[in-house]
Amino acid sequence: MKSFFALLIGIGINVSVFAQADQGAKAILDKASKNFRSWKTVQATVGIQIENAANKTTSLQTAKVELKASKFKVDIEDQIIVSDGVTIWTIYKDGTEVQISNAKEALGDINPANVFVLYEKGFAYKLVGAVKEENRAANLIELTPNDKTKNYFKIKLYVDSNTGNVFKATTFQKSGVKTSYVIQKLKTNQIIDDATMAFDKKKYPKAEIVDLR
Repeated sequence: MKSFFALLIGIGINVSVFAQADQGAKAILDKASKNFRSWKTVQATVGIQIENAANKTTSLQTAKVELKASKFKVDIEDQIIVSDGVTIWTIYKDGTEVQISNAKEALGDINPANVFVLYEKGFAYKLVGAVKEENRAANLIELTPNDKTKNYFKIKLYVDSNTGNVFKATTFQKSGVKTSYVIQKLKTNQIIDDATMAFDKKKYPKAEIVDLR
């Protein structure tokens, strides 16, 4: 699951680092950030492709994401992950186990609540140029973390030339794993009940509660 959150954790770049060197990239990223901050809620279907160079394997997953401020719900494969912004509950769909974690410790620096504004701190960035990606005209921006101890060394961020929204990101890990996230469907400003982003113990009466905090 860390590979999933590795992208959904933040497109944060230290704007001052390249403010003079790459104003074009900053303008594109600022627009994407402004768009995101104008949305009260986000509902998205995200396609995930994980490529492992070491064993030459590729896996495909699909996640459904609901986001409201710092709260979120992620439905992926055999798990449902919900967070109220402070705590994360990882619920196994078979009802056997629920893991509880502190959001800050579990997510690290990339998570569903900040993927659209990842560039705002902790990264250097540059505009590579106009590209065609997923049958869309896009601007490709490369992010590199200022902290070289991170397990990834680069993120490629694709911003739709027409809407100004981020629609794809690819992370490159030092281990040789490359993970791509593509926003396949996106709805904004829909009504989302806060209760969907919190754990209701009554729905999982037989689940073992594993508190990792």
